[in-house]
Amino acid sequence: MQTDNAEMAAKFAPLAKELTEKEATIVAELTAVQGKPAGLTGYYHINLEEVAKIMRPSATFNQALASL
Repeated sequence: MQTDNAEMAAKFAPLAKELTEKEATIVAELTAVQGKPAGLTGYYHINLEEVAKIMRPSATFNQALASL
């Protein structure tokens, strides 16, 4: 934990706490998608919603980041 900037430390403390508490779940969600093919639904004109799902496979992590 950084201590140089108290304001930043206070802003990110809840996120750090949540990530620490939910680390096992986040790692399990990320591990579950490893090694599986991911279809981007196109080569030149990919579906960006599908790409977002593929690139951010942990709902728990996404929810924690959204809290910022």
